[in-house]
Amino acid sequence: MLPDGPVARSIVNNRYHDYHVIFGDEFVKKASHCSSFVVGAGALGCEFIKMFALMGLSTQAGKITVADDDNIKISNLNRQFLFRKNHIGKNKSEIACEAGRNINRDVCF
Repeated sequence: MLPDGPVARSIVNNRYHDYHVIFGDEFVKKASHCSSFVVGAGALGCEFIKMFALMGLSTQAGKITVADDDNIKISNLNRQFLFRKNHIGKNKSEIACEAGRNINRDVCF
């Protein structure tokens, strides 16, 4: 998905400005229309969900789907930063998607 050659870089005044400057306008447009499937909402899954929300993945079309049949345990809280103490016992994927929506309301989880 990253461009091979020269890219158009617009000066925009929004939360995705850095991505326009670094990767170019075409990348930002493609990212806003893509779909992703995240397997697991553990330590790495939480990081992916956070970064997808910050970079505006699936804001125009597409969807981010997260699958994890595990529930949140107290031992998860020190490394899975999207979860809080009041989330203990709840499904990881549901809470991780909720946290992603809190980071960026425009992302479709």
